[in-house]
Amino acid sequence: MRNIAAIIEIRAQQKGLTFQYEFASDLPTVIIADERRLEQVLLNLLNNAVKFTECGSVTLRVRNISASITMPRRSSPARLRFEVEDTGAGISIEHLTSIFAPFEQIGGLSQKAQGAGLGLAISRQLVNLMGGELRVSSIPNQGSLFWFDADFVEVEQPAISAPVSQQTIIGFRGECKLLIVDDQADNRQFLLDLLEPLGFDLSAANSGAEALKMAQFWQPDVILMDVMMPEMDGLETTARIRADERAMPAQANAVIIAVSANAFDETKTEALASGCNDFLTKPISSQQLFEALQHHVRLEWIYSDAPNAPSQKVAPDMPIIPLPKQNLLRLRESTLIGDIMAIRAELAALESADRQYAPFIAILKKFMQTFQLKQMQEFLESFIADV
Repeated sequence: MRNIAAIIEIRAQQKGLTFQYEFASDLPTVIIADERRLEQVLLNLLNNAVKFTECGSVTLRVRNISASITMPRRSSPARLRFEVEDTGAGISIEHLTSIFAPFEQIGGLSQKAQGAGLGLAISRQLVNLMGGELRVSSIPNQGSLFWFDADFVEVEQPAISAPVSQQTIIGFRGECKLLIVDDQADNRQFLLDLLEPLGFDLSAANSGAEALKMAQFWQPDVILMDVMMPEMDGLETTARIRADERAMPAQANAVIIAVSANAFDETKTEALASGCNDFLTKPISSQQLFEALQHHVRLEWIYSDAPNAPSQKVAPDMPIIPLPKQNLLRLRESTLIGDIMAIRAELAALESADRQYAPFIAILKKFMQTFQLKQMQEFLESFIADV
Protein backbone atom coordinates (compact mmCIF):
# COMPACT_ATOMS: atom_id res chain seq x y z
CA MET A 1 0.00 0.00 0.00
CA ARG A 2 2.74 2.44 0.90
CA ASN A 3 4.51 1.80 -2.42
CA ILE A 4 1.30 2.69 -4.28
CA ALA A 5 0.91 5.81 -2.14
CA ALA A 6 4.49 6.86 -2.86
CA ILE A 7 3.97 6.53 -6.63
CA ILE A 8 0.77 8.60 -6.61
CA GLU A 9 2.26 11.21 -4.27
CA ILE A 10 4.85 12.11 -6.91
CA ARG A 11 2.18 12.50 -9.61
CA ALA A 12 0.01 14.62 -7.33
CA GLN A 13 2.92 16.90 -6.45
CA GLN A 14 3.66 17.41 -10.14
CA LYS A 15 0.13 18.84 -10.54
CA GLY A 16 0.30 20.89 -7.36
CA LEU A 17 -2.19 18.63 -5.57
CA THR A 18 -2.14 17.44 -1.98
CA PHE A 19 -2.04 13.66 -1.64
CA GLN A 20 -3.09 12.04 1.62
CA TYR A 21 -3.21 8.40 2.64
CA GLU A 22 -4.97 7.18 5.74
CA PHE A 23 -4.27 3.60 6.81
CA ALA A 24 -6.20 2.45 9.87
CA SER A 25 -4.13 1.28 12.82
CA ASP A 26 -6.00 -2.04 13.05
CA LEU A 27 -5.18 -3.25 9.54
CA PRO A 28 -3.85 -6.83 9.42
CA THR A 29 -0.09 -7.08 9.01
CA VAL A 30 -0.18 -9.83 6.37
CA ILE A 31 -3.05 -10.98 4.14
CA ILE A 32 -3.39 -13.46 1.30
CA ALA A 33 -4.47 -11.47 -1.75
CA ASP A 34 -4.11 -11.20 -5.50
CA GLU A 35 -1.52 -8.45 -5.21
CA ARG A 36 -1.39 -7.61 -8.91
CA ARG A 37 -5.17 -7.36 -9.27
CA LEU A 38 -5.56 -5.18 -6.18
CA GLU A 39 -2.63 -2.98 -7.19
CA GLN A 40 -4.02 -2.45 -10.70
CA VAL A 41 -7.43 -1.39 -9.41
CA LEU A 42 -6.03 1.07 -6.87
CA LEU A 43 -3.51 2.55 -9.29
CA ASN A 44 -6.26 3.03 -11.87
CA LEU A 45 -8.60 4.77 -9.42
CA LEU A 46 -5.82 6.96 -8.04
CA ASN A 47 -4.44 7.84 -11.48
CA ASN A 48 -7.94 8.87 -12.59
CA ALA A 49 -8.36 10.98 -9.46
CA VAL A 50 -5.10 12.82 -10.08
CA LYS A 51 -5.81 13.17 -13.80
CA PHE A 52 -9.28 14.70 -13.36
CA THR A 53 -8.47 16.93 -10.37
CA GLU A 54 -7.10 20.37 -11.15
CA CYS A 55 -6.81 21.71 -7.61
CA GLY A 56 -7.25 20.47 -4.07
CA SER A 57 -6.48 16.94 -2.94
CA VAL A 58 -6.61 13.20 -3.58
CA THR A 59 -6.99 10.81 -0.66
CA LEU A 60 -6.48 7.05 -0.32
CA ARG A 61 -8.05 5.38 2.72
CA VAL A 62 -7.87 1.77 3.85
CA ARG A 63 -10.02 0.68 6.80
CA ASN A 64 -10.72 -2.59 8.56
CA ILE A 65 -14.49 -3.14 8.68
CA SER A 66 -14.35 -6.78 9.81
CA ALA A 67 -16.77 -5.96 12.64
CA SER A 68 -19.54 -5.84 10.03
CA ILE A 69 -19.17 -9.59 9.42
CA THR A 70 -21.62 -11.63 11.48
CA MET A 71 -19.69 -14.93 11.38
CA PRO A 72 -17.70 -16.03 14.45
CA ARG A 73 -14.46 -14.05 14.59
CA ARG A 74 -12.28 -17.18 14.46
CA SER A 75 -13.59 -18.10 11.01
CA SER A 76 -14.04 -14.55 9.73
CA PRO A 77 -11.88 -13.08 6.98
CA ALA A 78 -10.44 -9.60 7.23
CA ARG A 79 -12.87 -7.30 5.43
CA LEU A 80 -11.13 -4.16 4.21
CA ARG A 81 -12.60 -1.04 2.66
CA PHE A 82 -10.58 0.88 0.08
CA GLU A 83 -11.58 4.48 -0.69
CA VAL A 84 -10.25 6.96 -3.24
CA GLU A 85 -11.59 10.50 -2.85
CA ASP A 86 -10.80 13.62 -4.85
CA THR A 87 -11.82 17.27 -5.08
CA GLY A 88 -12.10 17.20 -8.86
CA ALA A 89 -14.85 18.15 -11.30
CA GLY A 90 -17.25 15.50 -10.02
CA ILE A 91 -19.80 13.51 -12.01
CA SER A 92 -23.44 14.37 -12.63
CA ILE A 93 -26.16 12.02 -11.34
CA GLU A 94 -27.21 10.91 -14.82
CA HIS A 95 -23.65 9.75 -15.56
CA LEU A 96 -22.92 7.90 -12.31
CA THR A 97 -23.95 4.51 -13.69
CA SER A 98 -22.72 4.95 -17.26
CA ILE A 99 -19.14 5.73 -16.23
CA PHE A 100 -18.60 2.00 -15.72
CA ALA A 101 -19.50 1.24 -19.34
CA PRO A 102 -16.46 0.42 -21.51
CA PHE A 103 -14.86 3.50 -23.10
CA GLU A 104 -17.50 5.84 -21.69
CA GLN A 105 -16.72 9.54 -22.07
CA ILE A 106 -17.87 12.08 -19.50
CA GLY A 107 -17.61 15.76 -20.26
CA GLY A 108 -15.21 15.12 -23.10
CA LEU A 109 -12.75 13.29 -20.85
CA SER A 110 -12.15 9.84 -22.24
CA GLN A 111 -11.71 7.01 -19.78
CA LYS A 112 -10.76 4.59 -22.49
CA ALA A 113 -8.03 2.21 -21.37
CA GLN A 114 -4.99 2.36 -23.60
CA GLY A 115 -1.98 0.08 -23.67
CA ALA A 116 -1.67 -1.79 -20.36
CA GLY A 117 -3.98 0.60 -18.48
CA LEU A 118 -7.32 -0.42 -16.94
CA GLY A 119 -10.57 1.49 -17.43
CA LEU A 120 -13.29 1.79 -14.83
CA ALA A 121 -15.25 -1.01 -16.52
CA ILE A 122 -12.39 -3.47 -16.11
CA SER A 123 -11.63 -2.20 -12.60
CA ARG A 124 -15.22 -2.90 -11.59
CA GLN A 125 -14.98 -6.43 -12.97
CA LEU A 126 -11.71 -7.02 -11.12
CA VAL A 127 -13.33 -5.89 -7.88
CA ASN A 128 -16.23 -8.26 -8.59
CA LEU A 129 -13.73 -11.10 -8.96
CA MET A 130 -12.42 -10.21 -5.49
CA GLY A 131 -15.96 -10.61 -4.15
CA GLY A 132 -16.71 -6.90 -3.87
CA GLU A 133 -18.47 -4.15 -5.79
CA LEU A 134 -16.96 -0.89 -6.98
CA ARG A 135 -19.21 2.01 -5.94
CA VAL A 136 -19.15 5.75 -6.51
CA SER A 137 -20.73 8.88 -5.09
CA SER A 138 -20.10 12.31 -6.53
CA ILE A 139 -21.15 15.95 -6.44
CA PRO A 140 -20.47 18.06 -9.55
CA ASN A 141 -17.79 20.71 -8.98
CA GLN A 142 -16.95 19.25 -5.55
CA GLY A 143 -15.43 15.84 -6.17
CA SER A 144 -15.93 12.09 -6.23
CA LEU A 145 -15.53 9.10 -3.93
CA PHE A 146 -14.89 5.58 -5.26
CA TRP A 147 -14.84 2.69 -2.82
CA PHE A 148 -15.09 -1.09 -2.54
CA ASP A 149 -14.97 -3.76 0.17
CA ALA A 150 -13.14 -7.07 -0.14
CA ASP A 151 -12.46 -10.03 2.16
CA PHE A 152 -8.94 -11.33 2.69
CA VAL A 153 -7.47 -14.21 4.66
CA GLU A 154 -5.27 -12.90 7.46
CA VAL A 155 -2.10 -14.85 8.23
CA GLU A 156 0.36 -14.62 11.07
CA GLN A 157 3.55 -14.80 9.03
CA PRO A 158 4.21 -14.21 5.34
CA ALA A 159 4.80 -17.30 3.27
CA ILE A 160 8.40 -17.59 2.12
CA SER A 161 8.81 -19.10 -1.30
CA ALA A 162 12.00 -20.80 -2.38
CA PRO A 163 13.99 -18.88 -4.99
CA VAL A 164 13.61 -20.16 -8.53
CA SER A 165 16.80 -20.55 -10.52
CA GLN A 166 16.29 -19.43 -14.12
CA GLN A 167 18.90 -19.20 -16.84
CA THR A 168 18.85 -16.39 -19.37
CA ILE A 169 17.60 -17.32 -22.85
CA ILE A 170 19.95 -16.05 -25.56
CA GLY A 171 18.50 -17.81 -28.61
CA PHE A 172 16.94 -20.99 -29.98
CA ARG A 173 17.77 -23.76 -32.43
CA GLY A 174 16.06 -23.72 -35.80
CA GLU A 175 13.99 -21.03 -37.50
CA CYS A 176 10.73 -19.28 -36.63
CA LYS A 177 8.82 -16.56 -38.50
CA LEU A 178 6.81 -14.48 -36.04
CA LEU A 179 4.27 -11.75 -36.85
CA ILE A 180 3.45 -9.09 -34.23
CA VAL A 181 0.00 -7.52 -34.63
CA ASP A 182 -0.79 -4.46 -32.48
CA ASP A 183 -2.12 -0.98 -33.24
CA GLN A 184 0.10 0.56 -30.52
CA ALA A 185 3.65 1.30 -31.72
CA ASP A 186 5.14 0.99 -28.22
CA ASN A 187 3.71 -2.51 -27.81
CA ARG A 188 5.08 -3.61 -31.18
CA GLN A 189 8.50 -2.17 -30.37
CA PHE A 190 8.62 -3.92 -26.99
CA LEU A 191 8.11 -7.32 -28.61
CA LEU A 192 10.52 -6.54 -31.44
CA ASP A 193 13.20 -5.56 -28.92
CA LEU A 194 12.52 -8.67 -26.86
CA LEU A 195 12.53 -11.23 -29.68
CA GLU A 196 14.93 -9.87 -32.30
CA PRO A 197 18.12 -10.56 -30.27
CA LEU A 198 17.01 -14.19 -29.91
CA GLY A 199 17.08 -14.79 -33.66
CA PHE A 200 13.39 -14.71 -34.64
CA ASP A 201 12.49 -13.71 -38.19
CA LEU A 202 10.13 -10.86 -37.31
CA SER A 203 7.55 -8.72 -39.01
CA ALA A 204 4.85 -6.40 -37.64
CA ALA A 205 1.36 -5.23 -38.59
CA ASN A 206 -0.50 -2.27 -37.10
CA SER A 207 -4.04 -3.38 -37.97
CA GLY A 208 -6.19 -6.41 -38.59
CA ALA A 209 -6.36 -5.69 -42.32
CA GLU A 210 -2.57 -5.55 -42.59
CA ALA A 211 -2.28 -8.74 -40.54
CA LEU A 212 -4.54 -10.58 -43.02
CA LYS A 213 -2.24 -9.62 -45.89
CA MET A 214 0.89 -10.59 -43.96
CA ALA A 215 -0.60 -13.93 -42.94
CA GLN A 216 -1.41 -14.73 -46.56
CA PHE A 217 1.79 -13.62 -48.26
CA TRP A 218 4.46 -13.91 -45.53
CA GLN A 219 2.99 -17.06 -43.91
CA PRO A 220 4.36 -16.74 -40.35
CA ASP A 221 4.79 -19.68 -38.01
CA VAL A 222 3.49 -17.65 -35.04
CA ILE A 223 1.21 -14.62 -34.77
CA LEU A 224 1.00 -12.53 -31.59
CA MET A 225 -2.46 -11.01 -32.00
CA ASP A 226 -3.62 -7.98 -30.02
CA VAL A 227 -7.31 -8.43 -29.20
CA MET A 228 -8.32 -4.77 -28.85
CA MET A 229 -7.78 -2.94 -32.15
CA PRO A 230 -9.94 -0.38 -33.99
CA GLU A 231 -12.03 -1.33 -37.04
CA MET A 232 -11.11 -5.04 -37.24
CA ASP A 233 -10.19 -6.41 -33.82
CA GLY A 234 -7.91 -9.36 -33.14
CA LEU A 235 -10.71 -11.89 -32.75
CA GLU A 236 -12.27 -11.04 -36.12
CA THR A 237 -8.82 -11.04 -37.73
CA THR A 238 -8.10 -14.49 -36.29
CA ALA A 239 -11.46 -15.83 -37.45
CA ARG A 240 -10.79 -14.59 -40.99
CA ILE A 241 -7.32 -16.13 -41.03
CA ARG A 242 -8.75 -19.47 -39.95
CA ALA A 243 -11.57 -19.17 -42.51
CA ASP A 244 -8.97 -18.81 -45.27
CA GLU A 245 -7.13 -21.99 -44.27
CA ARG A 246 -8.78 -24.05 -47.02
CA ALA A 247 -7.55 -21.62 -49.67
CA MET A 248 -4.19 -21.15 -47.92
CA PRO A 249 -3.28 -24.49 -46.27
CA ALA A 250 -0.04 -23.05 -44.83
CA GLN A 251 -2.12 -20.86 -42.49
CA ALA A 252 -3.63 -23.95 -40.87
CA ASN A 253 -0.38 -24.57 -39.00
CA ALA A 254 0.13 -20.98 -37.85
CA VAL A 255 0.08 -20.63 -34.06
CA ILE A 256 -1.98 -17.58 -33.04
CA ILE A 257 -1.52 -16.27 -29.50
CA ALA A 258 -4.04 -13.66 -28.38
CA VAL A 259 -2.75 -10.75 -26.29
CA SER A 260 -5.04 -8.51 -24.22
CA ALA A 261 -5.12 -6.27 -21.13
CA ASN A 262 -8.49 -7.85 -20.34
CA ALA A 263 -7.63 -10.95 -18.31
CA PHE A 264 -11.15 -12.26 -17.79
CA ASP A 265 -12.21 -15.80 -18.59
CA GLU A 266 -14.83 -14.74 -21.15
CA THR A 267 -12.19 -12.87 -23.17
CA LYS A 268 -9.94 -15.92 -23.18
CA THR A 269 -12.88 -18.14 -24.14
CA GLU A 270 -13.80 -15.84 -27.04
CA ALA A 271 -10.18 -15.77 -28.21
CA LEU A 272 -9.90 -19.55 -28.23
CA ALA A 273 -13.29 -19.85 -29.95
CA SER A 274 -12.15 -17.50 -32.72
CA GLY A 275 -9.24 -19.81 -33.50
CA CYS A 276 -6.42 -18.66 -31.21
CA ASN A 277 -4.16 -21.34 -29.75
CA ASP A 278 -3.35 -19.51 -26.54
CA PHE A 279 -3.96 -16.32 -24.56
CA LEU A 280 -1.55 -13.95 -22.78
CA THR A 281 -2.36 -10.86 -20.72
CA LYS A 282 -0.72 -7.45 -20.94
CA PRO A 283 1.79 -6.40 -19.81
CA ILE A 284 3.33 -9.46 -21.43
CA SER A 285 5.62 -11.49 -19.21
CA SER A 286 8.66 -12.61 -21.19
CA GLN A 287 8.73 -15.86 -19.24
CA GLN A 288 5.08 -16.65 -20.06
CA LEU A 289 5.65 -15.78 -23.71
CA PHE A 290 8.70 -18.04 -23.91
CA GLU A 291 6.76 -20.86 -22.24
CA ALA A 292 3.90 -20.47 -24.74
CA LEU A 293 6.31 -20.51 -27.68
CA GLN A 294 8.08 -23.56 -26.33
CA HIS A 295 4.76 -25.36 -25.85
CA HIS A 296 3.19 -24.57 -29.22
CA VAL A 297 6.22 -24.37 -31.52
CA ARG A 298 8.46 -26.85 -29.68
CA LEU A 299 11.35 -24.41 -29.61
CA GLU A 300 14.61 -25.60 -28.13
CA TRP A 301 16.01 -22.66 -26.21
CA ILE A 302 19.70 -21.84 -25.93
CA TYR A 303 20.69 -20.56 -22.49
CA SER A 304 23.64 -18.53 -21.29
CA ASP A 305 25.78 -19.75 -18.44
CA ALA A 306 25.29 -16.43 -16.65
CA PRO A 307 23.06 -16.28 -13.56
CA ASN A 308 19.63 -14.74 -13.84
CA ALA A 309 20.45 -11.57 -11.94
CA PRO A 310 23.13 -9.31 -13.38
CA SER A 311 26.39 -8.97 -11.55
CA GLN A 312 26.70 -5.83 -9.50
CA LYS A 313 30.43 -5.62 -10.15
CA VAL A 314 30.06 -2.65 -12.44
CA ALA A 315 32.64 0.12 -12.67
CA PRO A 316 34.68 -1.07 -9.66
CA ASP A 317 36.46 2.28 -9.48
CA MET A 318 33.17 4.04 -8.74
CA PRO A 319 30.76 3.50 -5.83
CA ILE A 320 27.28 2.21 -6.63
CA ILE A 321 25.03 5.09 -5.57
CA PRO A 322 21.26 4.44 -5.66
CA LEU A 323 19.08 6.83 -7.62
CA PRO A 324 16.94 9.42 -5.80
CA LYS A 325 13.75 7.96 -4.37
CA GLN A 326 11.41 9.66 -6.84
CA ASN A 327 13.35 8.13 -9.75
CA LEU A 328 13.32 4.70 -8.11
CA LEU A 329 9.54 4.95 -7.69
CA ARG A 330 8.96 6.05 -11.28
CA LEU A 331 11.10 3.22 -12.60
CA ARG A 332 9.31 0.73 -10.35
CA GLU A 333 5.93 1.89 -11.66
CA SER A 334 7.15 1.50 -15.24
CA THR A 335 8.30 -2.06 -14.54
CA LEU A 336 4.89 -2.87 -13.04
CA ILE A 337 3.05 -1.89 -16.23
CA GLY A 338 5.79 -3.06 -18.61
CA ASP A 339 6.47 0.41 -20.05
CA ILE A 340 9.81 -0.26 -21.72
CA MET A 341 9.93 3.10 -23.50
CA ALA A 342 9.46 5.01 -20.23
CA ILE A 343 12.22 3.00 -18.52
CA ARG A 344 14.65 3.69 -21.34
CA ALA A 345 13.83 7.39 -21.40
CA GLU A 346 14.23 7.68 -17.63
CA LEU A 347 17.60 5.89 -17.64
CA ALA A 348 18.89 7.96 -20.57
CA ALA A 349 17.92 11.23 -18.86
CA LEU A 350 19.51 10.19 -15.57
CA GLU A 351 22.71 8.99 -17.20
CA SER A 352 23.25 12.26 -19.04
CA ALA A 353 22.31 14.38 -16.01
CA ASP A 354 24.64 12.92 -13.38
CA ARG A 355 27.50 10.48 -13.94
CA GLN A 356 27.63 9.46 -10.28
CA TYR A 357 24.66 7.17 -10.93
CA ALA A 358 26.34 5.43 -13.90
CA PRO A 359 27.23 2.18 -12.03
CA PHE A 360 23.67 1.86 -10.68
CA ILE A 361 22.18 2.58 -14.11
CA ALA A 362 24.53 0.01 -15.67
CA ILE A 363 22.98 -2.66 -13.42
CA LEU A 364 19.48 -1.64 -14.51
CA LYS A 365 20.54 -1.76 -18.16
CA LYS A 366 21.67 -5.35 -17.71
CA PHE A 367 18.18 -6.23 -16.53
CA MET A 368 16.77 -4.44 -19.57
CA GLN A 369 19.00 -6.31 -22.01
CA THR A 370 17.14 -9.54 -21.23
CA PHE A 371 13.82 -7.88 -20.26
CA GLN A 372 13.93 -9.16 -16.69
CA LEU A 373 11.32 -6.67 -15.49
CA LYS A 374 10.26 -8.69 -12.45
CA GLN A 375 13.85 -8.98 -11.25
CA MET A 376 14.41 -5.30 -11.99
CA GLN A 377 11.32 -4.42 -9.93
CA GLU A 378 12.59 -6.44 -6.96
CA PHE A 379 16.03 -4.84 -7.29
CA LEU A 380 14.51 -1.34 -7.22
CA GLU A 381 12.29 -2.19 -4.25
CA SER A 382 15.32 -3.31 -2.26
CA PHE A 383 16.58 0.30 -2.39
CA ILE A 384 13.31 2.23 -2.10
CA ALA A 385 12.88 1.54 1.61
CA ASP A 386 16.46 2.59 2.36
CA VAL A 387 16.63 5.85 0.40
